Amino acid sequence: MIVTQEQTSEVIDPIVTQAFESRLLGSLIRPGDAEYDESRQLVNVLFDRHPAYIVWAADAADVIRAVELARTNDLPLTVRSGGHSVSGQSVADGSVVVDLSGMKAISVDPGQRTVWA
Repeated sequence: MIVTQEQTSEVIDPIVTQAFESRLLGSLIRPGDAEYDESRQLVNVLFDRHPAYIVWAADAADVIRAVELARTNDLPLTVRSGGHSVSGQSVADGSVVVDLSGMKAISVDPGQRTVWA
């Protein structure tokens, strides 16, 4: 499924999208945005996927918000860190893509058994 800008506005209520975007530390990219085509590309050019939204997560809270957005709106969720998935699994048509490439730090506390980015 190829998602156009008009279809995206039908997928999630624009007010919900606006509220979601206002809470992001990172950024939200939609079909029609200048950076959409470049942002959806994978290293394996055999795959030409068109997600409904791309969330450039800046922190763990952005990731949580993106997962909640997909879950509450019954949209597929994909996660990509560099777009190098040979099988093209990191971007799917009509999905919410959580792009982790901007999250470069990971902290591990073995005593508390926690990991955060």
